[in-house]
Formats: sequence, structure tokens, C-alpha cells
Amino acid sequence: MSLPTEILQEIISQLNQATLANCTRVSSQFRALAIPVLYESPSLLTADRFRRFSRDLSADNAVYVHTLDLSMTARRWDSIKGQEIVELLLKCLYITHLDLDMCMALRNTDIEIIMKAIGRNLHFLSLCSCSYLNTPSVVSIATYCTNLRVINLSGICTVDDPVVELASKNPHLETVNLADCNHITEKSVKAVMKCPKLKYLNIEGCHDVLDFESDSESGLPQPEWETEDEDDDDGEEVDYEIEIISDSDYNYDSINSEDEEDEDYSVYSSDERSEQAACEAMRET
Repeated sequence: MSLPTEILQEIISQLNQATLANCTRVSSQFRALAIPVLYESPSLLTADRFRRFSRDLSADNAVYVHTLDLSMTARRWDSIKGQEIVELLLKCLYITHLDLDMCMALRNTDIEIIMKAIGRNLHFLSLCSCSYLNTPSVVSIATYCTNLRVINLSGICTVDDPVVELASKNPHLETVNLADCNHITEKSVKAVMKCPKLKYLNIEGCHDVLDFESDSESGLPQPEWETEDEDDDDGEEVDYEIEIISDSDYNYDSINSEDEEDEDYSVYSSDERSEQAACEAMRET
């Protein structure tokens, strides 16, 4: 007796890619159920697999590709050229999640072509540490993307204007990573902070953001801190809706302090105290 289609769908959704590929050869029913899952989020871990997938991807199957993760594979970009990445993405017109972290082969012109073709559907886009991308790439994203929820531009050298436009055209933004975007200022931060659904903003390494916390007239929200010494008579809890990461979150003065207190060895056993004392003696010599 055959299983109901709903149960088969649930089983097939748990299978790995190799098993899914085998399922497509079992019967027409199995093929119809396995193909959408097989192509939804392909695993392209080698250059050979990347090329075979790109070569064999038909228009009928390309509609099922929604997530494409090409990150953390920097070593293979010596053999995979930017044009090959563009050609693959031009087939995947319904993709919503695109991770291109460390894609060293990509250039600004490639990003413009990609965004023009698929930018309107993207909800997630990550270009972290793409060394050859800069302001023109962010301009292309701002021009063609209007439905982003997550954007990672960490390490991209860009200026304020395209970031401001990007924020204004993507009101659904929830996560924005601008870490090490060295040339943006508080102008970009203000624009991003206006996104009504924003939950996370990373501006670590953005050294031109000068008055983020110090200038009360900057229009940026100032953090409210609650300590144990403060009265809490009203019983209300502070709701931190937006997590903002900046260089000021780190207490650099506490690192390598010359006024370090001696460690209390009383909490250790006799053997542990001996080991700790020996280590201290070695450091002093």
C-alpha cells in the first residue's frame, strides 16, 4: 500500500542531495516530489559540482532555486571566474537568499548585472569580504533591490549616499551589517535607523562614524543603561528592540592593564596553588 503524498513529502524533505537525486529515478511520483527539494538550496562545495550544476540547470528546474550559498569557498575562485557566477545566477531568477561572501572573482560590473536580473526578489544578500567590490556595487543594490530583510556589506568600501538610498528603498530591513565600511558616516547610520523593522545594526570598524553616541543633536537614539543600584519601583522592563554593535562596545582600557590585581589562589587546591604560583614566577622572570 502506497503512502499518502503528504507523508512522502515530509520524508523527502529530510533527505540529503545524493538521496534526493536517486529519488528522482524511482518513479514519476517520486521525481515530482523530489525535484523541488533537490533544487531549492543546492550544495555546491566544489568547482566541479558548481560547473555541472550550472551546465545542467534547465529553465524548468531553475524556478525551484530559492537559496544559493557560495560563501566560504574562496580557494576555488582561482578556477571559477566571475562570468561563470553571473551566468548561473541569471538562470536563477526566483532566488531569494544569496550568499556571496568572499567571492573574490566578482567585480562591480558583475554585481550590477546580477542585481538587475534578480535584485527585486532578494530577501537576503551577503557580500562580506568581497575585496574587489566598492561603492558602484552598493549603488546597484540600492537601485534594484526593494525587498531586502538582511544585508551584509561588511568590508565593502562605500560612501554614504548609496547606503542611504538602500535604506530608504528597503523598509523591511531587519539586519544590516556595515562593519569595516570605512567611509560611511553617521549619515548612513541615521538612514538605516529609520527602517521601522530594524533589529540589528553592526558598525564596528566604521571610524568615520564620529558622533554616534557623543553628539546629543545627532538624532540617534542613546542607550539607556540600568544598574543594580537603580531603583526599579515601577517594575517596567526596558525593551531593547535594536541591537547596535559599534567599536564603543569594547573596553580597550581594560586590556593589558598595568594595575591588574593579584589573583586569589585560595580558591584552588594545594596542587593547583603550586601550579599557579610556578606560572607567576615564570612570568616574573
